[in-house]
Amino acid sequence: MEKHYKTTFQADVILFQNWKQGSFVLSNQRKSLKNLFKNIVKAPV
Repeated sequence: MEKHYKTTFQADVILFQNWKQGSFVLSNQRKSLKNLFKNIVKAPV
């Protein structure tokens, strides 16, 4: 759980950095994160 939390925190930091660059980049990054999280959920712990 802690490892997953750290991964989520790093993703949030990346999202914030991209948000400063523009909402268009953020929306694309958010789509990528949704797919990434789907894979994380499917992956065995």
